[in-house]
Amino acid sequence: LDKSSKSEMILIAVTGGIASGKSTVTKMFREFGFPVLDADVYSRQVVKPNTPAFRKIVNHFGTDILDNDGNLNREKLANIIFKNQSERKVLNGIVHPAVRKQMFLDVVYYFFHFRQCVVLEVPLLFESKSLLYSIVRHTVVVWCPPSIQLERLKKRNDLSDADATLRIAAQIPIDEKRKLADFVINNSGDITETYNQSMFEFRSLLFLLLCAFCFASIAKVSEPAPDWTATAVINLDFKEISLSDYAGRYLVILFYPLDFTFVCPTEVLAFNDRMKDFEAINTAVVAVSVDSHFVHHAWVRTPRKEGGLGNDVKLPLISDLSHNMSKAYGVYLEGRSVDETLRLIQAFQHTDMYGDVCPAEWRPGSDTIDPHPDHKLKYFKKKNDL
Repeated sequence: LDKSSKSEMILIAVTGGIASGKSTVTKMFREFGFPVLDADVYSRQVVKPNTPAFRKIVNHFGTDILDNDGNLNREKLANIIFKNQSERKVLNGIVHPAVRKQMFLDVVYYFFHFRQCVVLEVPLLFESKSLLYSIVRHTVVVWCPPSIQLERLKKRNDLSDADATLRIAAQIPIDEKRKLADFVINNSGDITETYNQSMFEFRSLLFLLLCAFCFASIAKVSEPAPDWTATAVINLDFKEISLSDYAGRYLVILFYPLDFTFVCPTEVLAFNDRMKDFEAINTAVVAVSVDSHFVHHAWVRTPRKEGGLGNDVKLPLISDLSHNMSKAYGVYLEGRSVDETLRLIQAFQHTDMYGDVCPAEWRPGSDTIDPHPDHKLKYFKKKNDL
């Protein structure tokens, strides 16, 4: 989207257990061009010597947790907090607010530089339940079996079984995090398997982001409905009406394609004939199509037995000749492709018959994906070897 587009930022949070492979996945996000804000990087920056967080930590834990250069000795500090939950809470209470503040400032920076999607790598996303958690649009959990997680942590940090287990236990179990995620990336295999699995999840996530960008200006749940003023046919008369006319009541907006069609009159009349039921629950109903108000008028004057609505129609028929109202409410379709419709039907039929997944741009005779977690890698390997 260009700078003239409506400003909206989507935040994606990548999280997981310690040593589950979060950085491997966020590296892939960077390769896709997404800015990545890493909470671990901030946690090192905010505790540099003479920073407010550094002074608070030294005041509480003493100078024994400093190295010869006057910096925090992270291993000494880790040995204290992973064996003492109350001390861990003290440290988190000092570091986490400083990290969140800096991350938030950088999110604002990217917002004003028109970056509409930013990735946050936050290891303790679910544990902290902070403001960051409440504002992210999608969560991605990088998962691996706990046994693999333990072995990776021992090897990476040169820890004993007992020390590695303590550090893992300080977080929500990785299997629990998996249940809280919008997307899960299985990082239990090698880098190639993780990449293939990530690509599969990326496609789903990127599709959602594309939808969010394309429909950034349409009606959204929990936000005010797009305002409108239009000409309507009411009791055989033309009248200008607006959304504000229905303030204080519920409003059902029935969008339908065109007057003088086959199914549309049955839908409009079904709502019209239940108007008293809607009025009983303080609800109004209006119907909208892209016909002119003159066509609406002719349709109302046409008897029901001849495919019209009849002149006893009570609900307003709104003319959206400019298509602006339909677009604002996200129901407008620019047009349909016969070829694409045929392709989709063939894909649905293939899946119903064989159970395979049809990838993007699939055509009859093309390769498909076996949905089994192991077998699907055959497709990705073949495509990446081409």
